[in-house]
Amino acid sequence: MTKRLIIAVLLCLCITSVAAAQTTHSNVIAWTASTGIVSGYNVYKFAGSCAGTPLTSFTKLTATPVTVLTFTDSGMADGATNCYYVTAVGTDANHTESQSSGTLQCTSPVFTANIAPPPPGKPSSTSQ
Repeated sequence: MTKRLIIAVLLCLCITSVAAAQTTHSNVIAWTASTGIVSGYNVYKFAGSCAGTPLTSFTKLTATPVTVLTFTDSGMADGATNCYYVTAVGTDANHTESQSSGTLQCTSPVFTANIAPPPPGKPSSTSQ
């Protein structure tokens, strides 16, 4: 079977949850469907910048191909940079994967503790 090219636009949405004094983030990766018949998609991640990182450095996040067009990766700390790519998985007996969709870099925002603003000035009034 020939490898099918997955034509994809990867999107990254960072979701934040705050528990006690710790902030954790989730990256929601979304892509467009492959133009061929597929059994699903595999999602790969590299903890770091995409720049110059070979695809062999990535780890597969999906134990089995997902059949939806999104994947949520949870547990990132403030300021964490992660790189992702997606492949389409064929319906053949070998579950042949397509070429990479291209990489997408996501960086979690950094939050600082809420600091109360200084109090307002003393109120004043006038009577008439």
